[in-house]
Amino acid sequence: MTSTLDPSSSTGPDRSTRSLAPWWVAAGLVAAAGLIVGTVWAVMNMLALVHRPAGFPHTPVPGSVLIELAEGEKAVVYIEASTTGAARAAEVTVRTSDGDAVATHRYSGLVQYDVDGEPGRLGIAVRSFDAPVAGRYTATALAVDGPRGSVLAVGEDLSEGLVAALLPPVLLALGMLVLAGVLAVTPIRHSRQPSSDHEPPQKKPVRGKPRPSSSRRDSS
Repeated sequence: MTSTLDPSSSTGPDRSTRSLAPWWVAAGLVAAAGLIVGTVWAVMNMLALVHRPAGFPHTPVPGSVLIELAEGEKAVVYIEASTTGAARAAEVTVRTSDGDAVATHRYSGLVQYDVDGEPGRLGIAVRSFDAPVAGRYTATALAVDGPRGSVLAVGEDLSEGLVAALLPPVLLALGMLVLAGVLAVTPIRHSRQPSSDHEPPQKKPVRGKPRPSSSRRDSS
């Protein structure tokens, strides 16, 4: 006795793998694109952040710089010097355009940057303050104990700029990885669910014709 196998009824692993392959390729492409774009974006943001202190207003110490701030805006006072100790010894005052003193606070934590074009010199965050009203403010460095040649600079908080530079690219990369995972897993879940289209048709019972009774054959 021989039997034949219908190729169309085969549901082996080869056929299942072939049907899922396009989804896996798409998931890999989405994941790779998210990582590449996120990495490039983060690198570009970091390069821009590294060169941002060069745009801060600068002046040799002792000296003053004038900055304009919005109400509630935070500003950080940096001292560019050859040693960390010399930078932290700076005496800094801040005044409004009317000459009123503005409270400053010792900068908590360590934020520093390399001074462009001057190897060995660092910009150190020493004080911070919040603008009580919108307007112009004058920051003055009165004295710095240590080597001469220190420079006063005032600008944004670079630690907050670091978060702003890295958070969006990281979120983008994570979002693309999640999307890639969905693309890879969803078709597998659907392939394991039973489908009515693949169920074999139910055979209807065949009823035979009624056979004549023996009594009728005898009477004839």
